[in-house]
Amino acid sequence: MEAVLAGKGPAIDTELLAAELSREGSPGSMRDPAGAAEVIGRMCAQKRSQRYATLAEAMEDLAICEP
Repeated sequence: MEAVLAGKGPAIDTELLAAELSREGSPGSMRDPAGAAEVIGRMCAQKRSQRYATLAEAMEDLAICEP
């Protein structure tokens, strides 16, 4: 947590998120969650330049992720 607050770490752990999204029986469970986790990670990036410029761009990438 300290690293995130200091601007030195990722805002979200995409590997942990992907594991949770693939867990059987969890809300929003997916067969292949890596793409969705990557998109969410980019949406939560600390630096504005690393985030999506528009919601439409994020939605476009999410649309190609398999549920």
